[in-house]
Amino acid sequence: MEESKNILIRQNEPENLRYQIVAGECYKRGKILSYCVLICSVLVPVLFSVAQKFLKDDTIVASLCILYFWVWCVNLILRNQLARYKYYGACFQQIFDKNVLKINDTVNDLISSQIIQTEQRLKLLKKYSNKKRAPKEDWYNDYSSLPYNKAVFYCQKENIRWDLDLRKRYQYLLLSLAVISIGLILLCAILTHKSVATMILSFASGLTVLEFFLNSYFKLNKDINTQLNLKRITDEIESDIDNDSALWTKIEMVQYKIFDYRKKAYLIPDWFYKIFRKKDQEVSDMFAEELRNKKKEPQDEPNDKKAD
Repeated sequence: MEESKNILIRQNEPENLRYQIVAGECYKRGKILSYCVLICSVLVPVLFSVAQKFLKDDTIVASLCILYFWVWCVNLILRNQLARYKYYGACFQQIFDKNVLKINDTVNDLISSQIIQTEQRLKLLKKYSNKKRAPKEDWYNDYSSLPYNKAVFYCQKENIRWDLDLRKRYQYLLLSLAVISIGLILLCAILTHKSVATMILSFASGLTVLEFFLNSYFKLNKDINTQLNLKRITDEIESDIDNDSALWTKIEMVQYKIFDYRKKAYLIPDWFYKIFRKKDQEVSDMFAEELRNKKKEPQDEPNDKKAD
């Protein structure tokens, strides 16, 4: 289908690749900030808990408590900055999808009030668009054998399919790290003499670590539930996709939900993403190939019958 082939062309146009590069840079900055949040929320409390085992002077321990308060304040600022760069990344990805998939109607009205302002968009484009990043070409698989509406729909399904399994895996990792970190803090608290200062530091450290892991777990759980709901919606659309006269309206609704999800989703570290990237890409390629083969089957049948 000629119109569907245009998706493959548009996604590799320099202007649209710039949006993907800037989105990647914004997410990269957000992930760096998330590492800093991890250090402030987990590594620093664990180190303070271990340190107090070897500190006998309550004045030094009290100083650590004051220092810990400032670390907590810095942590709040970092989280605010993290949310901002995550929002920027979601906006640039939405602009890319809007240009490539040509979703310009109802969904544009829903998103326009939430999209990044022009001045800030141009600043980020100037700052990041010339960065050397991993290739962003061929972001979506080839669905050019399908009618345009269906091609756009299956591009959207790719975004959902990739993200869901990754978040489930990362959630298991965080649970393991939570058990190890909190266990270490509790062990240090038990082994340390119980002055008021050491008790305060142990309590503050344990509470911060617990808050970080609980917050991360519930955010990931919310992401997974959102993705499962999106999967349920797209599965329902797909079940009657050949007879759905309102398909484009539903595509716009799905796109809005994808954008809303991207703004709030927990950022998975790049190193974790790369571990499963090859396998997930192979699954995505197989899915696209299966769709192309299904499209060919009805066309091949008359030729087979003639041969008989």
